[in-house]
Amino acid sequence: IMLAAINPDDTTDVWQTKISLISKYIDLILTSRTIEGKTNNYDNLKDIAFTLTKEVRDKKLPELLTYIQGEWQKYQNNIDRLDQFTYTKSDRSDMLYILARIASHLEDELTLTNKVGFQTYWQRDRGMKTFDIEHLLKDAYDVTSLPGDHGFTDAKDYSEYRNRIGALALLPRSRNRSLQDNSYKNKLHAYHAENILTQSLCEDYYKHNPVLTKYLAAKPKITLSGIPDFSKDHITKRADAYKAVAFEIWEKP
Repeated sequence: IMLAAINPDDTTDVWQTKISLISKYIDLILTSRTIEGKTNNYDNLKDIAFTLTKEVRDKKLPELLTYIQGEWQKYQNNIDRLDQFTYTKSDRSDMLYILARIASHLEDELTLTNKVGFQTYWQRDRGMKTFDIEHLLKDAYDVTSLPGDHGFTDAKDYSEYRNRIGALALLPRSRNRSLQDNSYKNKLHAYHAENILTQSLCEDYYKHNPVLTKYLAAKPKITLSGIPDFSKDHITKRADAYKAVAFEIWEKP
């Protein structure tokens, strides 16, 4: 698909820009399908790939940009459904990919000197240093581990919301396993020493952090804040923050 838009007379800047545009567009298509619950395999993508190859073939850069901009919205709209995206309804690698993109984007925006980076979040051959998806809430519906106004109606409701993206983060496998199935409040102290997705749950992370304060002031839709005790409402709020970051990542070129 990427090569279809390249012409022999393209300058280096032009063909690199073309490939960058098409790469971002393909990434959006695949991410959009993931959020919809669709499988990205050969059988499901061959017709899409064939059609897209024909659409971008031999286009000049301005024509390619106009075409991609015109198609962007119909896929970007699915990001609005990200708050419904759950661990149980998707392949774990799909959830890991989206959380890794969100985490690395925040690291770049905040110019962190200790950032992990997308490649490290995503890499699967690092043994116990591989990153796992962390459930912020315990596996079992245990009201003693929840705030008094937790908002869950019953165990089924709890299980559904516990697996939504707003109740998930990332941790190195060794840390994830050492914390085991502990309550949120008992894990919060460990979160402060980890990556941006868990650090942003800690109230102290927002103190004396001018870069973060400035960033959040400029991005009112990214409603990140410290959460001393996790309830159902916090899952929704956290998912909305993730969704706002995702709209930045997959912003129209």
